[in-house]
Amino acid sequence: MAKAKHSQVQIPSARSEDQPATRKMLALVRDELKSDIRGLEQKMESGFQKVASDFQKVTSDFHKLEAGNSRMQLLFEEQNANNRIVLEGLQALWQRQEKLEQRLS
Repeated sequence: MAKAKHSQVQIPSARSEDQPATRKMLALVRDELKSDIRGLEQKMESGFQKVASDFQKVTSDFHKLEAGNSRMQLLFEEQNANNRIVLEGLQALWQRQEKLEQRLS
């Protein structure tokens, strides 16, 4: 008697990389990736807002320094004007004293 040939039955692979993806699986992955991207965009936007806020603070501090510097320059000019008045008064006093000393000598 002749042996009958049996065709071998192939068993599908159980490995995940060999399994086909369904449209639903792809949609789920796409939605997950989109939500991750949105989360990162929001995180980035909040970081940019923090940097902008810090920059505004530095700008504000710089303007305060400029105002203080202007005030200091004004005070210096005022003091110089007062010094000139005092110096002129002292010079007049010294000149008068020298004239008196010259008369007495």
